Amino acid sequence: MFPLFESIKVWKGEICNAEWHNKRIERAFFSNYNVETKVNINDYFNPAEIKNELVKFRLSYNVDTFKSEYIPYQRKSISTFQLVNIDDSYTYDHKFTDRNQIKKYFNQRKNADDILMCQGQRLKDTSYANIVFRKKDKWYTPMFPLLEGTMRAKLIANKTIHAADIFIKDIPSFESFTLINAMNDLGEMPILSIDKIRIIK
Repeated sequence: MFPLFESIKVWKGEICNAEWHNKRIERAFFSNYNVETKVNINDYFNPAEIKNELVKFRLSYNVDTFKSEYIPYQRKSISTFQLVNIDDSYTYDHKFTDRNQIKKYFNQRKNADDILMCQGQRLKDTSYANIVFRKKDKWYTPMFPLLEGTMRAKLIANKTIHAADIFIKDIPSFESFTLINAMNDLGEMPILSIDKIRIIK
């Protein structure tokens, strides 16, 4: 019924990064429904529903209906990543409700906490976040992620992070890494050493 959704950070009753979520929904409408539209997620937000300081505002939608949910959010404890090759033909260029294929890749994590997906030799995303690598006080994120995250878009636009074509062979050249997504700005998730990424054997 709702093939697409957005996960939106609400901090102390205020929506974060609304501009970037609006743009992504508009792109999804055009790509999936061939509809040009203007969206304002504030139209579907009810502050009276917010009971916690940090909340995930999940906005599910189809071509003519939006559904709002408010979920208390706690950050995951994740520290190890298994590198997993994904099919060359696989795409996840919009935030689809159907994540069954990603779940199948996630099940290949062995005893790691999460996966870092790659296509061929090119790095993509973890199962739920964009990845960012640090080198000499600069942050770099894969140029061709599976999903262009809203936080990623914002941080690239303000030049806090930089998009680069990153391959498996490049991993040892970085000093550390962290994760970003709609719920987590740069610095809100732990910064981890490169050896926490387990190369495919």
